[in-house]
Amino acid sequence: MDTKNNQSTDKSAPAANDIPVEVLTKTQPLVTVTFSECETLRGIKDMPLYLANTVFFEADEKQMADFVAAGREGAPYLMTFYRLDYTMDGKEQQRIGMFDIGSGDGTIVDNIRHDAEYYRNNKKHQDSLSRLGAETKEKANAKLDFDAQVLVPFLERHCDFARDEAHAISELMGIYEKAGGQPSETDTPRIAHLESVVEHAGRCRELLNTTGFANLLEHPSPFFAALDAEARDAETAIKDGEIKYATGADFWKDAAASHGRDEAHIICGNYLAAQLQSAQPDTEKQFCRELFTAMYEDSLQSVNPVKLVYPYDFKTADDLLQGSLYHNSRKQSTECAKAIDETINKSCYEPNYYNLDLAAMKVIHDYGFERVNMVLARNIHDYDGRFSTANKQWARGYDVTSSVSPVAKAFNGAVMNAHPILIDSFTNHTKKLYQDLGAERHALPGVQETGTNVKGYDIVRSVQFDNDRGFAIGLNPHAVNQFVCWQFTAEQAADGTVARDFYWGNYFDEAADAALNYTARVISHMDGTDIKEVRRTYNSEHTDMFSGDTLQPLTKITGSTPQENKPLNRADEKPSVLKQIREARSAPKPVPKPKQEQEFDAKSKKKNQPDL
Repeated sequence: MDTKNNQSTDKSAPAANDIPVEVLTKTQPLVTVTFSECETLRGIKDMPLYLANTVFFEADEKQMADFVAAGREGAPYLMTFYRLDYTMDGKEQQRIGMFDIGSGDGTIVDNIRHDAEYYRNNKKHQDSLSRLGAETKEKANAKLDFDAQVLVPFLERHCDFARDEAHAISELMGIYEKAGGQPSETDTPRIAHLESVVEHAGRCRELLNTTGFANLLEHPSPFFAALDAEARDAETAIKDGEIKYATGADFWKDAAASHGRDEAHIICGNYLAAQLQSAQPDTEKQFCRELFTAMYEDSLQSVNPVKLVYPYDFKTADDLLQGSLYHNSRKQSTECAKAIDETINKSCYEPNYYNLDLAAMKVIHDYGFERVNMVLARNIHDYDGRFSTANKQWARGYDVTSSVSPVAKAFNGAVMNAHPILIDSFTNHTKKLYQDLGAERHALPGVQETGTNVKGYDIVRSVQFDNDRGFAIGLNPHAVNQFVCWQFTAEQAADGTVARDFYWGNYFDEAADAALNYTARVISHMDGTDIKEVRRTYNSEHTDMFSGDTLQPLTKITGSTPQENKPLNRADEKPSVLKQIREARSAPKPVPKPKQEQEFDAKSKKKNQPDL
């Protein structure tokens, strides 16, 4: 009798304690904490790596948040030593590691990667190795290269197998529990697939431990075939009922007119979510696409801080007293990853069929293109053959896994659990939406602007809020620092014209640096308030330089004359109050005159006074 078929037709419900622990722990890397100043981590012994990753990440996040909440008093980091037991090339191996809980490294795998990349590229460390001799340096760097290029991909693949296995077992138990131990015939294909996932994970794990990546098996089940919704036969995706509105844009306009913009976004977002779990004909897909486009274009006229990714690392944010903004953005990225997972699962309306195009629209509407793109890039791995070459190349452009990236650690927790083939297909739909809507033109909040010149700088982009405050980016190719980010105050005159007073400028040599400062100041200004962007429209004929992933200066400026683009006289600009105080304190004090000169001046002054 075929063992696999016998298992798939067995209707008896497995109890939780009937599933052996070895199913999750056999042959996979295990973590043991040998010492820790963090109470949460003490006592961990032989914990599967993929679970330990989660525990360490949560402890790391909590320590950073507690340190900030305590006014940055006390110990910023909690020292932790751990032992990692694993099998590679058929041999049992051990690795002793140190993790500073509260440093923002995230997971154990991320900690190993960051340490390897940091010490490999740190000049001071490399100079120290050079003093120890060429042979010692070569061995030390070979160990760092091994960690970054061999061990990290090896551990990440193990975590992938463990997650697939754990989720399959959890869903199997759910099916049996829901059916009261007697699943129906319709559950049989799903049960067979989940059993094959468990079997596949176990076999691949053993192959990975003995022969490496070369001989890993393809997924044995056809469950993930035919994922692209656009390639399905239209006859299998017919939906009953008629559409009330002629186009999705009409639906949006009516909802916005009847309920207001904010409420309309909720209503239309719920409509997109409702379409995920059913087959959609081409007419309904087109309707949803038109609806999403109308919602996206409307959202461009109002800044949503949830959709803005905080641009600096934690150290810079802490120096700017913006640590809470960093943590909020990091939390949003983690929630975005979970939302993508959940939406992908909900879009499966029958086995083998997913509405991934609608799923992409729903998540992008909630979290924005920038955050969704960076979360996807964080989860596309070069070593994994289940991701397409095109998507791997696309993900490298976001650089969210390198230790030198300022936002890399902010995405450590943005780990997705969906199957890589599903993530790859979801990424294809996201990229297509991004391209079709020209979203690169709206990489920064606010609107493109021309025709305003301030102290030799042309204002090229600005955002204004309903509290009469705003921020702007200026460009002067003839200045020492070509770019400036100003804050401004807007005042409306009796004749209806609006005058803006620009102040508190930060100057930069690169467009990218000005864009980062602009984004951070917008997020900081909106934090904890209910202020909203004022809707404005500027008619522009030139390309917005602050769009897309690569920000380059304009070679030609329109809207101003060459004479206006003269070098900036910094003396004309009003300094901040803090700067004025510092300058006053550091200003040289007048040297007092000798006592004899003072007496002589007093007598002369009295002698020259007229008699009253």
